Parts: sequence; structure tokens; C-alpha cells
Amino acid sequence: MFLFKNKPKQVKHPSMHAEIERKETRWVIIGFIITAILIVGFVGFGILNETVFKYMTPVAQVENEKISARDFIDRVKFQRNRLVDYDKTLYNEAQMFANNQDYYSYFTNQMKSYQTSLDNTQQFGKSVLDQMVMESVIRVEAARKNITVNDAEIDQYLQDQFGFYPNGTPTPANTPIQYPTPTYSATQIALLHYTPTPSIQPTSLATISNTPTPLVTATSASPTSGPTPTLEPTATPYTKDLFTKNVADYYTALSTDQIPQSIVREYVKSTLLQIKLQDYYAKNPEKQEQVWARHILVPTEADAKIILSRLNSGEDWSKVAVSASLDTATKDNGGDLGWFARGSMVKAFEDAAFSLKIGEISAPVQTEFGWHIIQVLGHDTIPLNFSEWVTYLKTTMQVTTGTNWQTLVPTQPTIPANLIVQ
Repeated sequence: MFLFKNKPKQVKHPSMHAEIERKETRWVIIGFIITAILIVGFVGFGILNETVFKYMTPVAQVENEKISARDFIDRVKFQRNRLVDYDKTLYNEAQMFANNQDYYSYFTNQMKSYQTSLDNTQQFGKSVLDQMVMESVIRVEAARKNITVNDAEIDQYLQDQFGFYPNGTPTPANTPIQYPTPTYSATQIALLHYTPTPSIQPTSLATISNTPTPLVTATSASPTSGPTPTLEPTATPYTKDLFTKNVADYYTALSTDQIPQSIVREYVKSTLLQIKLQDYYAKNPEKQEQVWARHILVPTEADAKIILSRLNSGEDWSKVAVSASLDTATKDNGGDLGWFARGSMVKAFEDAAFSLKIGEISAPVQTEFGWHIIQVLGHDTIPLNFSEWVTYLKTTMQVTTGTNWQTLVPTQPTIPANLIVQ
């Protein structure tokens, strides 16, 4: 019998070493494959997100109608393109009046306003999104009233915009109906110290133009007086072929800024739906409680209390407004905001105005714009104008707006460097 102090070591067979190495190699390969798949997956998702997914995500929704990121981006480019075209037109007209400083300044100041608007990318994007939301409100309401627009009507509108009238010059568009406001009471006249004409609309209304802007700009607005250049008549008749070429050239110009033709037809469709809905509303106006108010806007609560003290001591409202109000659009008219319905103003201002009696002056009211002192001049139930009605409709619909649009706002197209006014 032999006794071993230590157990002898087991010697592995060469084939066992090979099997272990094969297993380790296989797991390394599997790990590498899994890692590669994950990397490719992440990269692929990033590419898909940048090229597909983020453009499908809605930036806003009105009822069941969604405004996609892709449509928003295309629309911003389209709106920027239009301002650039307007700027080019103004530049050409400014050169025609280069020897007249007054006229030249008129055009260059307009150009500067366009440049400022385009430079403020986020604000420009927000205004386009707000406009698209209001157009969605109009589309939803038009569908409820079975108001539609067909392709033939879109084609006709495009012909009109390009000045092609194969069936003769169209009849002028109807002038929007102006609904009468209540007559002024002795109390109101006494408060104002003059016979008022409260036709000013609130500046916080959503932008719904009664007269849609032209799609194609041939010339910009000129001063109301002064010499007008004589345009030489063209010797080329405006045929259908020439019209077709002009449209094709227009689309080609848009394509250089990656603006699809479809955005033009959608824009025209929205414009025509607005016109039709406006015509419908002119025959079926909706009455609603409204107030007529004026305000004085100041930066701080302390300033507002000083204004209130001045008014309570008997100072004339209009003079105080001119000297102290930050609202440059209304201060020279005593801060007169005219008649407005609910939904037209920011909520804090609106709640205060509707709670006041005629002649009553509010305590300081804070909004995002500053501090207001408000006086109500009238309460009545009167027809809303079309803009007010659409704004009211929006308050009755389910409207959601995301924040993803802020990272999507395009900065192109831009005004050519040689046309920038310093």
C-alpha cells in the first residue's frame, strides 16, 4: 500500500483544451455580434429618428386633426420663402425711388421689418404654428358645416394668383360685413370726454385675415402719393402655355429650398376654406357677450398703484395713458381696445374686464405683458366678427400644442446678403 501526501494532479487531454477554447471563442463572437447589433440598432434608430420618426410626430393637434412635424417644417420654409420674395420686390422698388429719400426710406423700413422677422427664428416659427392651428380650427368647423374645397377650385385660385383669366376678369371679392356696435350712452361719452369710435380690435387676437394675402407677389404696396412708374405693356399674350410655364418656374424656385408643391395646394385649400367659412358666417353671425374696455399698461405693480392713485385723484385717463402706458399701439387713443369677446384676451385680463361694471376701474391686474389698470366702457351682446368667432371656436375645441416644434424650426431660406438693409 502506498500513501500519497498530495493527490496527484489531473492532466487534461489536449482535446479538452481545444473544446474549452472553442467555447470561449464562440462566446466572444456572440458577444461581438450582440454588441454590433446594438450599435447598428442605435445608429439605425438615430437615422430613422432624424429622417422619419421625428417628422411624423405631431407638433399640434386640433380635435382629431394632427399637424405633423414635416408639414410644420415645410410650412415655415414656405412662409420664409414668401417674405424673402416680398423683400426682393421691395428692394427693386426702393431702387426705382433711390433719388427720393422719403419713398426710399418707406421701402427700406419695410425690408428691415421682414429681416427682423426672419432673424427671430423661434418667434417666426411660433407665429407659423399659431396660424396653422387656426387653419385647423377652420378646417374642423368647415367639415362640421359640410363646407369643402375641390381640386378645380384650387386650380382656379392658382390661375387667379398668376393673373391668368381664360374666362374673363373675375368679379371683385365681397367686402367683409362690418357688424354695428351699440350706440354710445351718455355715461360712456362722459367717461371719454369725446364722441368715440371704438373700432380698434384687440391686439391679442389670433391672426385671421379677412382678406387672404396673395400667393404670388408681383409688386408690393406703394406709397399713397407720388409718381408711379409707368409699366410698359407686354407684347406677349398670356396664353395657357405661358401660364403653365410660370407655374412650373414657381415650383422650381420653391424646390431649391426643398419646399414641396403639395404645401402650396394645402395652403390654397386652407385659404379657400377660410373664404367659404367667412361667407357662411357673414350670413349667420353669432352674438355673444362682449365688453368695451381701455387699459394702461406699466411694468410693475408699484407703477400700477401710482397710476391708479393718479386716476382716483381726478387726472384725465387719456392723458395718463399717453404719458405712462407701455402699449404703444393704443396709448395715443387712451388705451382703447374696442369691443372684445371671451377668448380674445389673456385670461387674467379677460376675467377682470368682464367682472367690471361700466365706468368701474380695476385694481392692478398682472399678465405676461406687465401690469394693467382696466376700465370698462360698455357691456352688450353683439355679433362677433369673423376673427373673434374663429378665436372663440378654438376655445370650444380640444387643442394641444407640443414643444418639439422648437427644435424643428428651419432657418432657411434667408434674404440674400446683397439685399440686407443695414
